[in-house]
Amino acid sequence: MGTKTSGVPTRILRLLRLLLHAGWAFVLGTFVYPRADQVRQAQLLGGWSRKLLEILNIKLLVHGRPPKVPGRRVVIVGNHVSWVDVFAVDAVCPSRFVAKSEIRAWPLAGWLAARVGTLFIDRGRRHATARTNASIIEAIRAGDCVAIYPEGSTTDGSLVKPFHASLLQPAVDAGATVHTAALRYLDAEGRPTTTAAYIDNMSLHTSVLQIIREPALTAELTFGAPIRAEGMDRRELARLTEQATARSLGLPPPHRQPGKPSGPRA
Repeated sequence: MGTKTSGVPTRILRLLRLLLHAGWAFVLGTFVYPRADQVRQAQLLGGWSRKLLEILNIKLLVHGRPPKVPGRRVVIVGNHVSWVDVFAVDAVCPSRFVAKSEIRAWPLAGWLAARVGTLFIDRGRRHATARTNASIIEAIRAGDCVAIYPEGSTTDGSLVKPFHASLLQPAVDAGATVHTAALRYLDAEGRPTTTAAYIDNMSLHTSVLQIIREPALTAELTFGAPIRAEGMDRRELARLTEQATARSLGLPPPHRQPGKPSGPRA
């Protein structure tokens, strides 16, 4: 028996609704979001993200206690599987994400990411990284919730990679409270699935169509106990958060070679 997929009319309807929702994001990003205060921005971002998940027929299942935002020095870290991760987190805790600079060049999506305050980092340029870290610290201290994916790349969800400690240095410097947000995707039968995984050389277009073909998905988001980053060593923070993330997913902790630092130096 083949894998069940949604019917063609359903896929077309989802795609049309998705395009309309993207158009609405353009309107909000141009005329409303930049003029709103911090609380209103969080409401707009959260509402738009929840609607996106609804259009894609992705049910959001939340475990643990999400942090209250905005207005507090909060950093969210977790594993990274898909571009959908951003909206699953935003649906619960509207955040400013730290993302690789290449995303800025994505058609429409890159523009929207910039409009909602995404903090882009060019890991290949040392001075650019230092400037981005300063911007991240400023955002945290201003009360924005900042979300970071310290693995540095996506996976298919079957493992957690070691967290890069350098990406967590701003959380330490800003005296933030760090919350892990472990995420996995389940199919309509409640089984782990790679349908939402955005990996290898997959295009965004291909990923969107793959998700639309699925009858239903569940994004299971598990928040861990808060960790006070102030005064911590960033490598210890990386180990604690990656282990907490793996534990929430029922996966083994990342394998590290003895004496190998957890990520490049900032």
